[in-house]
Amino acid sequence: MSVASYSLALDVGTSFVEVALIDDLARTVLATARVLNKQVFFGTNVLARLGAVQEGHILDLQEAVQESVLDALAAIATSLQTNVGAVPENSSANPELLHTVSGILSACQRVVVAANSVMAPLFCGVTPDGLTRPPFTPVHTSQCQTGQLIELWRETRDDASLAAQMLPPLAAFVGADAYAVLIATGLSEVSSETKLVVDLGTNAEILLRKGDDLFVTSVPAGPAFEGVLGSGATGLRGSDVIRLVAQGVSAGHIDADGLVTDASALSPLTQHDVRDFQLAKAAVQVGIQMLLESAAIDAQSIDSFVLTGAFGSQLDSTSAQVIGLYPADLPLPRTLSQSSGALLGAIAVALGAHPDIAGQIHYVDLVGHPLFSERLLQALALR
Repeated sequence: MSVASYSLALDVGTSFVEVALIDDLARTVLATARVLNKQVFFGTNVLARLGAVQEGHILDLQEAVQESVLDALAAIATSLQTNVGAVPENSSANPELLHTVSGILSACQRVVVAANSVMAPLFCGVTPDGLTRPPFTPVHTSQCQTGQLIELWRETRDDASLAAQMLPPLAAFVGADAYAVLIATGLSEVSSETKLVVDLGTNAEILLRKGDDLFVTSVPAGPAFEGVLGSGATGLRGSDVIRLVAQGVSAGHIDADGLVTDASALSPLTQHDVRDFQLAKAAVQVGIQMLLESAAIDAQSIDSFVLTGAFGSQLDSTSAQVIGLYPADLPLPRTLSQSSGALLGAIAVALGAHPDIAGQIHYVDLVGHPLFSERLLQALALR
């Protein structure tokens, strides 16, 4: 039997890790799994993770995230064992080889990782010193050569030279996850259309293609869009949170200022959850508006609008409009698939997509803009 050829694509997010197993010969994704990033026990946002690094937990953070990937691989193995027809007939592997984590890793020749500017170095056990103080410079790590995932991969393939391919960051807090989204959505190429992509996660990346120019930024949205809220709503998908808030606003259970007037009707959301969500939606709304202004265009000039992220495929456009997640003049958003844009981009690279980004990249620091905080407060209203 010929040697099996598989690849792994990873989207390492602040809250969740998503993994895809790819059959290189059949050029298809056999299975995906999404699990909680165990680093959440060090805090739910990148600032908390950076704080944990400064407290000396860099190796603990690496262990937590790579263990999370191994958990996802275990879920994939179980899925393939249950769904025996998932492995194509033209695959070179014995299907039973993919029923264990070790078996999957022994069949994989390539691992491609998309992660934000903080998660990427933490995945590699590297301290992201440049992100803890101005001028905020990201770590450029092209390969990951340490950690229990990498060690197990090397052991199962008897190859000590193996290393995961780390996609590069675009700017300080616009990481390789946004880079992968550019590839997945076609924004990596020059286009005659003006295109807007918003990747909704703990950090929301906003990407705008206008001819040869690519404008990129990120805003802190917190965990509200990823279903990791701080109370009874924990575990809800971001799409569920948007739907419940929109329903509460429409029914009068939440007023325009975000005050919950009927807590029993809003369960499992709490007042605290609604406040967290207000901050997240305001950050995204203002981020979109200010990036459009930086590019000297208005919402009506956008030809294509894509929402991606952990819950993009489940988004209810009506609910998003009710709470003012994005400017009303934008085209109705489309979504990519059940997987995140970052994972789809990593899959494309694993299958040989050209990773170069065409044109001029303009990083816009919105959080440091003197008007951002003022406009954030104005955008808290739920309409």
